[in-house]
Amino acid sequence: MEAYQNPWPWVVTCHNLSERLEASSCGIKGIIPNEIANLSNLIWLEIGGHNELTSVELSALWRNKNLQIVDLSYNNLNGSLGSEIGSVQGMQMQVLNLSGNQFSGDIPNTIGRLEHLEKLIFSSNNLHGYIPESFSELVALQYLDLSHNNLSGAIPKSLEKLENLVYFNVSFNQLSGEIPNEGLFKNLTDRFFHRQ
Repeated sequence: MEAYQNPWPWVVTCHNLSERLEASSCGIKGIIPNEIANLSNLIWLEIGGHNELTSVELSALWRNKNLQIVDLSYNNLNGSLGSEIGSVQGMQMQVLNLSGNQFSGDIPNTIGRLEHLEKLIFSSNNLHGYIPESFSELVALQYLDLSHNNLSGAIPKSLEKLENLVYFNVSFNQLSGEIPNEGLFKNLTDRFFHRQ
């Protein structure tokens, strides 16, 4: 599909959109408008997969508490993750994939409030700082990939209590300290912890 600059004019006025908006690998360029957060019926937003989007105001997106699946992977998005993530009461987020972008800054502690989150992928960005202790509050989490960033410090031992976690990858970061050895960590090989 030929790339086009402004595919979003309908977002400003269309509040009765179906539950799913999927536009992966469509060659879309430009920004994701803040108005997309006002689409109250939207539960599935997938515009990843090698588009050429450059900007999104994540703080606006996090206001839509009905969103369950967000995939913005493999674009050219940048900026911070926004401390507003998890701040909306009753947020239903289950899958959050922001991999393959240029997001930077810390991972906000408020992410621990996403109690329904099952899959979290922040790999291949420019995130730094520590892995938040609040990850231990993500009791539904099954899949966590933070690989290929600039995270530092230790892996929180409190993550051992995540009983549903079956995949964990923090390779290619600047992590240090001891690796937890209970729960899922008993069976993980070194490739999931490889340091740069």
